[in-house]
Amino acid sequence: MQESLRDPGDNPDRDGLLNLIEYALDTNPTASTSSAFQNSLSADHKVQLTFLRARSELTYEVLASSDLTNWTVISTDPGAVGQQVTVTDTTALDTGTKRFLRLRVTSP
Repeated sequence: MQESLRDPGDNPDRDGLLNLIEYALDTNPTASTSSAFQNSLSADHKVQLTFLRARSELTYEVLASSDLTNWTVISTDPGAVGQQVTVTDTTALDTGTKRFLRLRVTSP
């Protein structure tokens, strides 16, 4: 990869996932076809986000929102490193609330 595209904030394959996220999820930063997340709905109508927690040196936070403006951390460093992790929202969709989940990854 070009030196100029190795910054954690770069997105060389233009798939919307920055290099730091690609590294955290062990996906290829030069291939836009890599699948990093799975979204699903639990039996009790809660949104779920599944991803690979690939790195021990990073902090993984799953956040939830009902308006895409105000976000609340619902899980920090879930599951085990090297494993697929599923995080379930705390609010059911049948309450009439829209729900969104996102992953935030930070390095020390």
